[in-house]
Amino acid sequence: MSTFKSIKVIIVDNGSRDHEAAQLSKKFPQVTLIAKQENLGFARGANIGIESALSCEDCEYILVLNNDSIVPRKALAVLHETISSLPDTLLSPVILFAGTDRVQSAGGKINRLLGYCRNNEKNSRYRPGRADTTADFLSGCAIIGHKSIWACLGGFDEDYFAYYEDVDLSLRAKLNNYKLRVTHHTFVYHKHSSSLATEPATKTYLLTRNAIIFAKKQLTYKWVFIFNSLPYHLLLGLVRQKSLQALRPWYRGVRDGLSYTTRRSRCLPE
Repeated sequence: MSTFKSIKVIIVDNGSRDHEAAQLSKKFPQVTLIAKQENLGFARGANIGIESALSCEDCEYILVLNNDSIVPRKALAVLHETISSLPDTLLSPVILFAGTDRVQSAGGKINRLLGYCRNNEKNSRYRPGRADTTADFLSGCAIIGHKSIWACLGGFDEDYFAYYEDVDLSLRAKLNNYKLRVTHHTFVYHKHSSSLATEPATKTYLLTRNAIIFAKKQLTYKWVFIFNSLPYHLLLGLVRQKSLQALRPWYRGVRDGLSYTTRRSRCLPE
């Protein structure tokens, strides 16, 4: 149970099975539950929750959390105290692999030349209390910011469905003069990719496709990123699936990414 009490919890049930929505509503009647009949993807599911929060008159800050995150008791209080003095900032805690003291993400870096995005400090031991750091992008697992920032950015870009939507959001935030910050004074556990743990082919497809969409939308030298991202995501797919069957979803991702007609991301400066 969180030690921070001034919160309203909104859960978006993104097409879950076995009537989880009804079970949640019965067990936690104080929670606002928005149940959808199909999986709309992380980006759309998160946006539904953000839109609901923005409609609340007493909402000041919005914290987006993955469904497979675990929040320590004091984390919300630390995040609120930190963000309260940072009106022009999106903030993330350190993200730890669930049940460990190993870092999954302390923000991330975009390598525009080699065509990939990587998490900072991945697999290193968590060191609490360090000074805050900056990043090229924040992990969508946990991001908090003033409601005005979420309203300006329009939430996540739903073209992505899942993966790269947090990188896209972060770049749009920076283009609109917002700062990105990671606080090392608290953390959130994350059961990494649990939603697609049994669907490695889908993950390979989405990561490959979305890397191309991201470059086409956001990068000046997009073809350098795209060309170098292709072997990178093929290698990851082969490792993930341990089979040449990864070639099929990778190829579909390349095909669909290159043919995708991208629309302008929301809240990009003219």
